[in-house]
Amino acid sequence: EVQAKYKEKLTQEFATKTQPVITDLKEQITQKEQELKELTETSQQITNSK
Repeated sequence: EVQAKYKEKLTQEFATKTQPVITDLKEQITQKEQELKELTETSQQITNSK
């Protein structure tokens, strides 16, 4: 019982510590996807204008 409580506490601590990192990574990924989308559109425009 004590072990289960301790394990639960560790799990919560881990979640609390990793959540900001995960959120930050998701934001970075979203930003990169947007950049990629814009680059792809620019590339298509260049291709179409040739």
